[in-house]
Amino acid sequence: MTDNKPSGSIPPPPPLPEGAVSTSRPSSATSSTSSSSKAPLAPPPKFDPSSIKIPSTPTLPPAAKAKIDLKNLPKPPPLPTKASTRPPAPTTTTSDTDSNATKKPIDTSSIAANKHVPISQSSNASKKKAKEFAPHSLEEDIPILDSAPSSIHGEMTAQTNLEDEEPTIPHHPRRNIHFTKQPPHHLLTYAQRSIPILVIPTDEAKAISQKNNLSLTDMLNGTANSIMREMTTSSSGNGGGSNMPSLGKLPPIRSVNRMIHLKWDMISLQFVEKFGYPNDDSSSKEKDVEWEERLKYASELWSDEETVSSLEETIESLLHSKPMEKDYTTFDIDQDAKVEEDERRRHGKGFDLLSHFRTPWYARFRNGINQQTSHQPFSMMHCPPVVLYVASSAEGIDGLEDLLTENANLLPEEYKNGLFDPNGMREHFLIMHDEKDGPGNQQFQEVQVLQEMRNRFGPGCAAVVRVNSGEPSSNMKEDIIWDECLIPSTPKSHYEFTKEVHRIRGGFLSSQDKLSLRRFMSHMVTSVVIPAIEKRIYDLNVEVTNHKKGVKNLFKSFMRKPRDGSLSGSMHGGSSVRSVYSNPGTDGSISTGPNGVPYTYKTIESQTRLLADTLFLIRDYEGALSMYRLVKDDYKHDQNLLHNASVHEMMALSIYLTDLATGYRSTREIITHIETALALYSNAAEEERRKSGGSRPQVAPIATRCVTRLCLLMSAVRMLCENRDMETADNLASASSNETPLGAAILLEQSSGHYFRAGMIRKYAFHVLMAGHMFRSAGQEYHAVRCFASALHVYNCGDRFWPELFNHLMSALAGQLYGMKRMKSGLQLYAKLVGTTGGGRVSVRSQQKFLDHLVTICRAYEADALESSVRIKSKHYGDNLNDWQEVEEVMKHTPNARRVLEILNMRLPHVDDLSVKVEDSCHIKNPSDNVKSSMTFGKNSDGSDEKWQDLTCHAEAELRINQKHTNLSPKEFNRFVLDEVDEEKKKLQTQLRRKKKSKKPIEPTTRAKLEPISVSFDLSNPLSILVPISSIQIVARLTCEKTHRVYTNVESIDIEGSDNNEKKQKKWKFAGSDKFFEIADFSRISPSTDADTQSWISGASDEIDPYFLVSKGRIAMEPRSTSTVSLELCPLVMGELEIIGIRCKIFNEIWVSHNSLSSHANLSADVSSNLKSKIDCDMPNITVDILRRDEDIGHNRVVLQGQVGKWVMRVANQGAAHATNLFLKTNVPWINICHDGDITENTEVSNCIGPSGTMMQLPIQNASDNTKNTIAPGETIDIPIDIRTSGGGKQEFYMLFRYELFDKATSSKQKSLSPKIRWFKKMVSVPVYPSLTLTASLTPSFLNKKESILSVEMTNYRSDKDTDLEMFVKDITVASKKYVIKPFTVKDAKATEQKKLQTIDGHPISWQEQAVLHYTVSPITQEKNCTLSHCHLGTAKGEEEISLAVTDFICLENAHEKFHQNLESRERIRARQESEQEQQNQGPRSIAQIRRARSQLSTGSADDGEETSSLVHPTSRSMLCSGEELNIICSWRTIGENSADIIEGQHHLRQLIVRPQTQSKSCPLLIGAKYKDNVQHDFSTGPLHVDMELSIRNRLVQSPVKFEFSLEPREDITFFGIETFEKILEGGEEITFPLDAVIQESGMYNLQSVKLTVFNESEHTKIPYIFPLQWVLKVNA
Repeated sequence: MTDNKPSGSIPPPPPLPEGAVSTSRPSSATSSTSSSSKAPLAPPPKFDPSSIKIPSTPTLPPAAKAKIDLKNLPKPPPLPTKASTRPPAPTTTTSDTDSNATKKPIDTSSIAANKHVPISQSSNASKKKAKEFAPHSLEEDIPILDSAPSSIHGEMTAQTNLEDEEPTIPHHPRRNIHFTKQPPHHLLTYAQRSIPILVIPTDEAKAISQKNNLSLTDMLNGTANSIMREMTTSSSGNGGGSNMPSLGKLPPIRSVNRMIHLKWDMISLQFVEKFGYPNDDSSSKEKDVEWEERLKYASELWSDEETVSSLEETIESLLHSKPMEKDYTTFDIDQDAKVEEDERRRHGKGFDLLSHFRTPWYARFRNGINQQTSHQPFSMMHCPPVVLYVASSAEGIDGLEDLLTENANLLPEEYKNGLFDPNGMREHFLIMHDEKDGPGNQQFQEVQVLQEMRNRFGPGCAAVVRVNSGEPSSNMKEDIIWDECLIPSTPKSHYEFTKEVHRIRGGFLSSQDKLSLRRFMSHMVTSVVIPAIEKRIYDLNVEVTNHKKGVKNLFKSFMRKPRDGSLSGSMHGGSSVRSVYSNPGTDGSISTGPNGVPYTYKTIESQTRLLADTLFLIRDYEGALSMYRLVKDDYKHDQNLLHNASVHEMMALSIYLTDLATGYRSTREIITHIETALALYSNAAEEERRKSGGSRPQVAPIATRCVTRLCLLMSAVRMLCENRDMETADNLASASSNETPLGAAILLEQSSGHYFRAGMIRKYAFHVLMAGHMFRSAGQEYHAVRCFASALHVYNCGDRFWPELFNHLMSALAGQLYGMKRMKSGLQLYAKLVGTTGGGRVSVRSQQKFLDHLVTICRAYEADALESSVRIKSKHYGDNLNDWQEVEEVMKHTPNARRVLEILNMRLPHVDDLSVKVEDSCHIKNPSDNVKSSMTFGKNSDGSDEKWQDLTCHAEAELRINQKHTNLSPKEFNRFVLDEVDEEKKKLQTQLRRKKKSKKPIEPTTRAKLEPISVSFDLSNPLSILVPISSIQIVARLTCEKTHRVYTNVESIDIEGSDNNEKKQKKWKFAGSDKFFEIADFSRISPSTDADTQSWISGASDEIDPYFLVSKGRIAMEPRSTSTVSLELCPLVMGELEIIGIRCKIFNEIWVSHNSLSSHANLSADVSSNLKSKIDCDMPNITVDILRRDEDIGHNRVVLQGQVGKWVMRVANQGAAHATNLFLKTNVPWINICHDGDITENTEVSNCIGPSGTMMQLPIQNASDNTKNTIAPGETIDIPIDIRTSGGGKQEFYMLFRYELFDKATSSKQKSLSPKIRWFKKMVSVPVYPSLTLTASLTPSFLNKKESILSVEMTNYRSDKDTDLEMFVKDITVASKKYVIKPFTVKDAKATEQKKLQTIDGHPISWQEQAVLHYTVSPITQEKNCTLSHCHLGTAKGEEEISLAVTDFICLENAHEKFHQNLESRERIRARQESEQEQQNQGPRSIAQIRRARSQLSTGSADDGEETSSLVHPTSRSMLCSGEELNIICSWRTIGENSADIIEGQHHLRQLIVRPQTQSKSCPLLIGAKYKDNVQHDFSTGPLHVDMELSIRNRLVQSPVKFEFSLEPREDITFFGIETFEKILEGGEEITFPLDAVIQESGMYNLQSVKLTVFNESEHTKIPYIFPLQWVLKVNA
């Protein structure tokens, strides 16, 4: 709609007061658009910006108050709500319309009626402000919504949540630098949301603004945008209210197809003198280099931001914290959830270290990127619709004329190369009057000057502004508008930043000056800028419609050639009254400058793009989108990558801003355009990268920067990343490949954040690690440390632990902190790193560098190193404050106490905690008196804990039963012992269950005073460098039992002034150890409880005696080597001892301690209990070695099966007290204690005290006082023993020694108390080689019914060497009560003579040869005790009477086997009972059931055939010889390793039954036949009749046998006689009957055809037997 009242009727404006601003809008007659073609819009109403709220400023000086009277200023009316119907409002300045026009008076009633109420923010904006700030909740601000489309960047709110801290350098305290430090976050760049206005000033005009430390454009930008700031503050309720007058709306802007209603807070102006960064006259390459410097400085930490100290704390806490790990040994349902929760918590802490869009340095970087990529030739956003010519009042109109004359040279380069139309801007003219230094009021007549400007330049384009009327004071504070309303700067150095900080901007600008500038700006917006934009839109729309729209143009576009020519005329919306370039080229386009542009302002592509960008600036996003779509195909056909990419980027922004109010319905389309733009930008950057080379650039081209800007934009908009974090992260990571190190680092860091949100923890950690490396390459040390610390949270987390990456990360962190001189954290990282480089595969050079840095820190930065070591120790102690408080007490109360640098738990050298062994020193000492290894039996080893536990239970049970009962039968002895073993095992299981359930600590091991304790462990050097280690010693604490004083060397605290150097160097030696002992380093003793002082005393002081001494060692660790180190500690007082760890020196310079032994969770319970000891009184300490009895005979190291060796058991007491009651328990019956003379038949063998044959008492006697059964301290006793080995392969021989403390002063009452018992364990590993195999069989003799034939079969399988494997059987001995043996044949005299020629007496058996010896077994007429029948196989001289000691080993073996048979039988019965109980699913058993079960166990343990009344020992010969049995002993000899070495041995066969008593596994009947075996017969006389006599005998002695006799039918033989019958034979009974065999022809015949079927009455079964023995008959014709 247009105004009906003609313009000529408007009254003339009143005269301007002093300081008023003159603004005007050109009349409709100046429009270049014909009214016939399209009716122009009505001129917008006049608006006086005096109603805008003025921010609070300092009080004006009196002189300024005299010049300016604010009360005399006319009050402006509010903005009309409808521009088309409301009349124009009068202004306080001189009107720039016709001088004859008059103004209509204002109707105040209409003003009151139309009072505008400020519009509140939208609900989305309210929610945003109410929402609590979350660092990683990337959200965009919701714009104020009215009639215009949505935009998030109309607001310019101050960031009030950040502290305005000042730089560390001296500066003016009243300077505002808030927005420079942290630019506000916006979706769009400043060029994409601000209307550009070109400023062409004179030098004097520039000087007027520079008095205020502001450039002219900054002064104009600050005052112009402060209007929008005040409007935003008022609408949001901050600073508004009753003090803010009612404001109207801006006049609507006519767009392509609708009216756009904007508010003041949606208008942003950008005054520029040239495009690009201010004061930038360098070349393109120099610009890029300078921008790199600016971005690097922007990315650095400024004074008020986070420092490295907080990161160091994070790193240190992470290094000393252990992630929760899964325990696979226990079943816990919630374990996985707890571990995962711990991992998420750790990962979240690492993610919190990443930068987000509100981080100050990141905001500065994005601001710099936005500024660098703005004002590029492939965008028309920065094409200004208005040009402002500014001159000073001293220059007057002549100065403006000069500017117009030199316009062609003053315009920016974009107008010279044809990118922008120099005639496409509306001109506006301004004269600035300096109140201080300008002409006086007499010389400068404002009204006259304004009138002259109208006359010269035309109405509506002139204004006069007065400035610099203020006076700066010493306590003046800078107005906040210069910080918040200017484009945030990007300084390129700290010097440039601090130089700007020192300046107070706007010091000469008074409140009236700022008000005048604002009035001028608001008037220019309404009267100049908006009409110029409307005209540009109208003109460009006409051209675009004619050339791009419609069906005709659509078909033409299909046939369009690249760059199809230019259009004539200016279409950029400006007046065509003046042309700068009047000589166009022949092709219709202007001549371009040095940098040619692909599309000049006359091309339809340029005009379409300009129209689209202009619509975007006025927030007509739908219209802009349609124009972008029209031009994008042209760019695509022309293969112009940058233009095409820029259009797709703007299309994505247009769709996004359009859809903000519709619920993000076009997200996929937005993403498509963004990805297309990224691809096009990347292709353009790739082309530039090929020209410069393939390596990573140090300066990034604009295309690469556009990719970075767009990626960071997409990363900051959470809506675009929702459910697409993986794709976003990939785009960011891909974009980093072409960026500079700094840009790549930021892109990689942001991509890692999206990988984290996508749940890709490994990719997150890897990319943030790569970001750290890129930051380090870019010189951003803080950011490198931050990224490394973030990745450290993942690589040191539970099941996701990567040793190599973790070590690589620690090395990068350590090197970074070392370069930053952060030695405290650097020392901790190097301490963790040097011992783990093996997993990281670090080169030798890097390892040497680590060590050099570590040593340098300890030398040159001793104070930092000492503090860092204290931090390590405080983290190690954790919640265990007692130890830490003890150290603090020492430092607090002890004079001259100082800490010595010591690194705790460094892995160089590495101590393997799992290899730690703690035991008495004498128990691990080498064999006695340096005896050669060939003289000892077997190889010492540790043995199995379960086996030692089982032996302990059996030893206690046998000893207890032996002490309780004296006369027991073997059956009772076995049963009592087995019952006692069960009780011992139950007791042990109960103790173990109580230990598991009990929360009490494990009881410490009891040890004796003056008894050295050995701690052995594996020490390794993980480096590939030689590491010398010295002063290796044990760290311990001992609390005296009597004085309760503490003697310790924990912590490296040196107490100076009280040490005795001679005492420190003194060495001691103790029994049981071959090492020297001395006072431990850093040892000290606590003050006495009754002392007045709390000062501690040095352990080497003359005032005290040490409580313990330690041995010290040294070793040069070869590269990658592992050595077993054994250290010893000797307690000197009674009390509680705790071994804490190990201490040593590396490179003879740096103390290192390993104090995690007492708290290590992986140590076994045995080792953990041994680390804590209770030091008791003097105790005996028994050690046992087994040595050869005769050192001069043989040096055989080979042990054969059955070998019997002569040995000595050397028992030594290395303790400080007498020992008594020494017992030995073994796992196999290998040992026989030699005795003088033969023992009785019913007594035990080898001093055995139990039924197992492996529990025996050692015969000891004190040589000094002939005290029996005791051994004095320092005494050694040799006990002769025989050892017979059995089994095959590697055998483990366990020997458990039990002994007691002997106290002569013990009273009878005290004797009833339990004695103090100690144990000594010795296990040897013995390889046993095969020798002979011995088998035997018995066959009844038919010559003598009471005799049998014994066949002994022997085979030589010896394989211990290559030659001399022949074995010689010396004797065959049989032990029996009822039978004796004798050789089956008579000795051969010739064989006897051959044996005399042998080196070894006996029957020879070569290797792999088998020998069978036959003997006649005859019963004894009168039963005797155990009888030995001996058959010597050697010469006559060996046929002397054999000793009864030959049966010792077979007796022990017999007792051991019977005991274990009973034990296994009991276990089978118990297992069957438990199985039955489980099947019946019964509850607890009753007393009757328990008694019945015990009765079954006792019954199962009985020995078959044993006389319950006999009172013989289980190991006696009487127990060996029982019933119808033979016990065979085969004695043999052979040559050992040397020809002079003779090895003797025995093989045994026990309980070979001659005549079964009641049952037999084979046939119980024996059958025989008598007949002639060779017969001559004439068959012509008839068949041959062979007379046979068959006999059948019952082998069983006591049981009858019922059987059936039958003959198998034969074709060649016919039997006559009793062919079948049934009979019962009593025990030993025999029957004989005849049988006739008829043969028809000559030949060889087997007469055996008998079949016997035995009836089993108890089982009702029949068992047939067929006999394989042939009865051969030879018949001759």
